[in-house]
Amino acid sequence: EESPLIPSIRRNSKESLLTGQVLFCVLVSSLSSFNTGYNSAVTNIPEDIIKSCIVDQPNSVSSTLYGLLPPCIGMSNVLWGLANGSFAIGGLLGSFLASPWASRFGRRNALSWNNLLFFVGGMVSGTSGSFWQLTLGRFLVGIGSGAATMIQPLYNSEISTDRSKGALGSFTEIGIILGILASQLLGLFFDRQWRILLMGTSVVAIICSFLLIFCQESPSFLISKRRTDEAEKELKTLRKNLDISEEFQSLLDSQKEDNSSINEDFKGNKTLSMIQVLVNKEVRWQTFQACGLFFAQMMIGINAIVFYSTSIFRETYTPRVSNICTCALFGVNLLATIAAVPFIDRINKRTLLLISQFGTICCCLTLVLGAHLQISILSILSLGFYLVFFSIGLGPVPWSMIMDILPPQAASSGVGVAVAVNWLSSFVVDFAFPEVFHLIGSNSFAIFAGIGFFQFVFFYFALKEIRLAS
Repeated sequence: EESPLIPSIRRNSKESLLTGQVLFCVLVSSLSSFNTGYNSAVTNIPEDIIKSCIVDQPNSVSSTLYGLLPPCIGMSNVLWGLANGSFAIGGLLGSFLASPWASRFGRRNALSWNNLLFFVGGMVSGTSGSFWQLTLGRFLVGIGSGAATMIQPLYNSEISTDRSKGALGSFTEIGIILGILASQLLGLFFDRQWRILLMGTSVVAIICSFLLIFCQESPSFLISKRRTDEAEKELKTLRKNLDISEEFQSLLDSQKEDNSSINEDFKGNKTLSMIQVLVNKEVRWQTFQACGLFFAQMMIGINAIVFYSTSIFRETYTPRVSNICTCALFGVNLLATIAAVPFIDRINKRTLLLISQFGTICCCLTLVLGAHLQISILSILSLGFYLVFFSIGLGPVPWSMIMDILPPQAASSGVGVAVAVNWLSSFVVDFAFPEVFHLIGSNSFAIFAGIGFFQFVFFYFALKEIRLAS
């Protein structure tokens, strides 16, 4: 008969909230999200220096690399939008490439190799002597970012315990926001050294690759490849000092159930492809829901604030004050996202999305009102509360909710399709917003408010009430 002391010594891993090794792996993988956020906003503060050649110190060593390169790259608003837009196009391509990478090589190995794109892209951007080289560098880090935003949440979800999936799923968004904030803080002090800023992503890539050596592969991935012994070994390491027998058996059962739940046309495949998740009647509605989540995340206008918040502030304030306001803005964004983490698994995610969507719509409208009435404090508060509302729902929830929507066999490809929609939406905003903002100013946020209304209707009617099984 089993001793009653054993349960207290070897607690069931399915009842565990978190282990130190899981937290370590999630934090390390989140460096990829950090790089995504960093690259999305690193050109924000030094924009005028790079594109308009407004440089107080034209002979700065860091901006010319010892006289080998020009201190700036002159370009029009259209070319600047294209250079920034190439980041999103790269992200779109990366999201398509990430699914076969993650399915073939594993989640951890795919993240590790993906850092090579960040490293090369950062070096190419930082040594740019022309618009085309800058665009190429931004495109490369975009590919890395697109792949990271697909692989990293998948990896986090598959190594997390049932009770921590929602909270740890939000680390994707937290990593992105930390990267954005870091790029703005560094830009505040080193905007003249914009080449070093652009190469900063290469340093993070090296650190991430090294630390991933000490992380485990996803047990779910290994089981899907029928490497059950390796999967059990990795799960034991992730659930140190816990009894994994029930959890491991549930992973095996889940794989068997998933193989039998997909209709006959696809039973021979271990994992559905991107085309299959779009045409298979068993999963295409879930794929559409996932795509709707990530379309909404971008089309509410978050990238307009990430890329061009400094330009928006400079309509009213001096460049120095504008830079400080931008940093404060993303500091609020980070704090709000962290504050929302404990509630992701406690409050229905659909409810959080509806509150978030309604709040961001109202903030877009008050931003327009503040610009019309020339009440600058109203515009600043609108931007701040916009990020607060975004942070409690539209920011973190899609990254954790998508794994609740998609079945395991469709997870890799379904996330890839949804992230591709996310990046395509991002490109539309990144490319069009500079010219639209130049023509109609802050009125451009009324467009986002209109789009947001239809997204609110989608969330209300199309998303089921989804809670984690735990």
